[in-house]
Amino acid sequence: MDTEYGAGKSALGLFTHLTRPRSRRVIGQTSVHLQLPTVIANVSETDTISEFNMGSSVQVPTYVLRDVVETDVLNAISADVVSHILAGPPFISVPGLFNFRDLSYPHATLTSLKQNYIFRSGMLAFLEEEGKVKLTTGLGVKKVFDLRTAAERDRFPSPEIEAGKDRTGVLAALILRIAGYSPDIIVDDYVLTRVGFEPVREALYGSLLGKKDLDESTTRGILVAGGIMYETMVQFLGFVEEGFENGAEGYLRNKLGFASEDIETIRANLRG
Repeated sequence: MDTEYGAGKSALGLFTHLTRPRSRRVIGQTSVHLQLPTVIANVSETDTISEFNMGSSVQVPTYVLRDVVETDVLNAISADVVSHILAGPPFISVPGLFNFRDLSYPHATLTSLKQNYIFRSGMLAFLEEEGKVKLTTGLGVKKVFDLRTAAERDRFPSPEIEAGKDRTGVLAALILRIAGYSPDIIVDDYVLTRVGFEPVREALYGSLLGKKDLDESTTRGILVAGGIMYETMVQFLGFVEEGFENGAEGYLRNKLGFASEDIETIRANLRG
C-alpha cells in the first residue's frame, strides 16, 4: 500500500484504488439545501429490529440526522446515536481509524462513483495491524494520500487529533463535483464528519470539554476551528463555481494544469 503526500491545513487520509495519483495543492456561493433524511430511525426507544443475518435483535435510537450533524463540537452526541450511525454505510469500521467511509455512498445514479473505490478518513497514526489487513485485503486499498505538510509529519506524535474534515473535505468535494455530484450531496457528505470524529472529540479538546467558564473568544475559536458546518462547504463550492469557468473542471484545467482529456479519464475512472 503506497503513500502519496500533499500539503494543506489539517491532517487527513484519502484512500483510493487509483494507480496514477497526482499530488496537488488545493485552494479554497452556491445555494444548496441539506438532503439528509429528516428522521433516520423513526421508532421508539423500546422498539427493536433484527440484525441482518444475526439471531439477536438491537435497540434502535430515534434521532433527526440533521440535528445530530449540527451538534457543536463542545457538546457530545449520544453514544447510542453515534454507534448506530457508524455501524452502517457510508461508514466502515477499520481498527485504529475514525471517520472512515466510502465516498460513493449513498446515491446510486449515473454520475455515482464506483462503490468501494475511494474512501475518506481521519488521522492514520493509530492504524492497527488488523486495520491494515482490512484496508489492503478486505477493501483492496492500494494508495494512501497523506495531505499533511512535511513539517506536520515530522512533528508527529503530537497532542493534536485531526478529524479529516478540512483538506479531506476539499479534496472529496472536488472529486465528487468532477464525478457529477450535486452541491447538495457534497454538503451532506461533508457534515457527516461531525459524527465520524465524535469518537476522538474528547482527545481533541481534552480539558476544555465541560468547562463552564470558557471565555467568548476561546469558545468561538473552538467552534470555528473544530466545527463542521454546512455553510463552510456551501461557501467553498460557491467559490469554485464562481471563481472558475466550468467550476471544478475549470479549476483542474486552469489552476492545476490538467488537460481536458485528463479530466475525462479521471471522470471515467471514477464512475467505472
